[in-house]
Amino acid sequence: MYRRFLMIWTGFVISCPKRVLGAVALITAAALYVAITQFSINSDTGKLIRQDTDWKQVYNRLSDVFPQYINNTFVVVSGQSLSAVSNVSKALEAEIADNTEMFQLVYGPANDPFMETHALIFLDPDDLDSLVSDLAEAQPFLTSIARDPNLRGLFTLLSDALDGDEDLPVSMARIVNLLSDAIDSTLAGQSLPVAWRDEMVKREGDDTLYSIIFVQGRQNFDESLPSRKIIQEIRSTIDSLEHPQKPLVKIRLTGQIPFDNGEIESAMQSAQIAGSIAAVLLVLILVFGVGSLRVIIATYLTMVIGLIWTSAYAILTVGQYNTISIVFLVMFIGLGVDFAIHLSLRYQEAIGHKDKKDALIYTNTRVGPAISLCGITSALGFLAFVPTEYLGLAELGIISGGGMIIAVALSLTVIPAFFALVKSPAPVSRAPYLLLLSNLLHSYRRVIVVVTLMVAALVTYIAKDAYFDYSTLSLKNPNSEAMTTFRELQREDVITDYAISYIAPDMSGAEDVKKRLLELNSVSEVKIPLDYVPSEQDEKIYLLEDAGFMLASTFFSEVNKAPYSSSDRDVFIQDLLRASEAFSLESIKPELKQAVQRLNLSLTKLAASDSQIKQAFEQSVIMPALEELDWLERAIAAQHIRLDDLPEKLRDRLITDQGEVMLTVTPSENIVPVKAMRRFATDVQSIIKDATGRPVVDLGIGEIVITAFRQAIAIAVACIMIVLVLTLRSFVDTILVFIPLAMTAMTTFAATVIIDMPLNMANVVVVPLIFGLGVDNGIHVVERFHESDDIRDLAESSTSRAVFLSTLTTLGTFGALSFSTHQGIYSIGVLLTCALSSLMLLTLVSLPALLSVFSTARITKK
Repeated sequence: MYRRFLMIWTGFVISCPKRVLGAVALITAAALYVAITQFSINSDTGKLIRQDTDWKQVYNRLSDVFPQYINNTFVVVSGQSLSAVSNVSKALEAEIADNTEMFQLVYGPANDPFMETHALIFLDPDDLDSLVSDLAEAQPFLTSIARDPNLRGLFTLLSDALDGDEDLPVSMARIVNLLSDAIDSTLAGQSLPVAWRDEMVKREGDDTLYSIIFVQGRQNFDESLPSRKIIQEIRSTIDSLEHPQKPLVKIRLTGQIPFDNGEIESAMQSAQIAGSIAAVLLVLILVFGVGSLRVIIATYLTMVIGLIWTSAYAILTVGQYNTISIVFLVMFIGLGVDFAIHLSLRYQEAIGHKDKKDALIYTNTRVGPAISLCGITSALGFLAFVPTEYLGLAELGIISGGGMIIAVALSLTVIPAFFALVKSPAPVSRAPYLLLLSNLLHSYRRVIVVVTLMVAALVTYIAKDAYFDYSTLSLKNPNSEAMTTFRELQREDVITDYAISYIAPDMSGAEDVKKRLLELNSVSEVKIPLDYVPSEQDEKIYLLEDAGFMLASTFFSEVNKAPYSSSDRDVFIQDLLRASEAFSLESIKPELKQAVQRLNLSLTKLAASDSQIKQAFEQSVIMPALEELDWLERAIAAQHIRLDDLPEKLRDRLITDQGEVMLTVTPSENIVPVKAMRRFATDVQSIIKDATGRPVVDLGIGEIVITAFRQAIAIAVACIMIVLVLTLRSFVDTILVFIPLAMTAMTTFAATVIIDMPLNMANVVVVPLIFGLGVDNGIHVVERFHESDDIRDLAESSTSRAVFLSTLTTLGTFGALSFSTHQGIYSIGVLLTCALSSLMLLTLVSLPALLSVFSTARITKK
């Protein structure tokens, strides 16, 4: 019945091909308008999964109660200089906060005036004790600056020290080098302020210092990139920031907003790049594989029209693409030519012994049922995700399933209409590689069957070690600024992304939960608001009082009011120049001698410069010193801190107006491995059920994806099996078609182990696609085999050539995805390349051998 329909339809198409193609052109123009004007991407990646799960509800409640933690951009200021990191971070925070139209919350914890004033009381007692000792050593220097806040006081102190007989400490070299740096900077036109705080607060080693500014911007989900404006505004503010210490720091962006924006941007760029590569590869494969310009034009025309129709269909049905479903626009380039290639090559074969009209009708009626069945099975493979809770792949399934039906309909219409209007292509000649394949299959079919079964056992053994990567970060570009910065912050223990959060009803409840959680082996630390209040404050206050007493002469010294002019400054420069030259000749301490020699060279240049440069140098040295003295006086005078004394922005991140309390749980081990993550989350949830955070969220998303994966495979296999049994009318042939599919699936699992590319939220689509797409070639091979039940005829037919070329085009298209910077799309491309390579070999070699050995002969009527 269906063949008769195809005969009637084809007869109609070739009787009025211009009208048919004109109608197709009109529909295509309308579809193109819809596709262009209505194109959009659902950029809210949180909507890719079902929203009513228990863990999602808990996460949503955290978002509602503590919105400060959601959708943040982390502006990370880092560098070796404490002074530079602190000053640049404060200046940048102020600039960003000024843009209230774009940014609703800007918070740099370390930049808060309260935290700066009370910085010393937050130090460990040992570190504070060491600092007080260093201040005692620096007391004469500090006092000289306080009493005489110009170069007279500082240079007189240094000249006397270098002229004196007393043994100078090697630490003097650091101060001397600071002055040399300041002179060189001023002479170079930069005038970098001297980082005196770096000298006051000494650190061991060259550890990088970090200051993080948390920024919440206003997203616009009406745009395809809702966070792009946020990122642009922050970067613009960074670029326009004018601060003398800016060259000394690195400023980078990370956090959820840069992650999401980067992922969407990467997905769109990847689709464009992969699409361009796929289109070029498609032309090359058709040129070398087909050779006929008319066949290439017909195939390409069908693909382009199908791509436009599918794009419009996607907009009209789903409404928009997501970061996963957009990949089908690239996939269709390969899939859309599959059916067209089979029809075109069979037509080339038929035109050798039939006239044009009969050849076109013969082609559509002989190949049409097979490609229609292929379209249905492929659609079923895609649609298998629709009933699952993974909405991202469900939308891909709807778009792809419809796209396959569109490809079938267009192939059965455009191909005969096109060839009805143009001169018939030359009859196809047998390709040499098909003759080689024919001899191989005929001579070694039983050996091939045995080898196939042996390989199946091997890949199944390797595939048992395949696993699923639960981390949602696995889809991010590992080389992006956001990811490299994030990994660095984790590595340096600045932040952790694997903590679990819990909202306790009150402080008493939080303390009780903390006590129970700390009994777990999987828990390293539990922080509640009280832990943000400095401990051992009595001991620290005692140390600060000692420091205050010791520096009283500094803070309360009388300022020298003696006249001071530019000529006086020149005198003090010459005095220090002379003292440094003498010291360089006499000193026996290599480090200090080298530092003073460098200072002597710098002072020589400074002495020869004009008064304006000398004044700029003086400002770069004295002003920062006075600012640090002012800070030091306030920091030493700090008193006891209570929870209520903490800054409001910090308290708001810890306690709600209703008294609910944020509790943060840190794991005791690396929980990137799934087993460790599950153990940590399960242990914590055994005490606090309503816990959330990345471990809980990643596990929750992972379970949805894995369940969807299993359901999709089961649905795809069951539906395809039913369709095959009904259409092939042979249970044996159905099983034989499934053997290459099952082997390809196992080979793909084995590949994830061998190349260390685990399954993730995106590439899980590969295995259901293997069954949906792989069965197509199996159907073509079975149908053609039973036209003669001769393995030689099958191997040398246009069907084998079409299977080879269509798989090659699909392979080239999917291979183009592996050039993507989006890790999800990239992994889909790599695994589908492995899968299709295996599938092509199994379909062209193993399946014919299996059919020849096991299938029942049943020659179909031609």
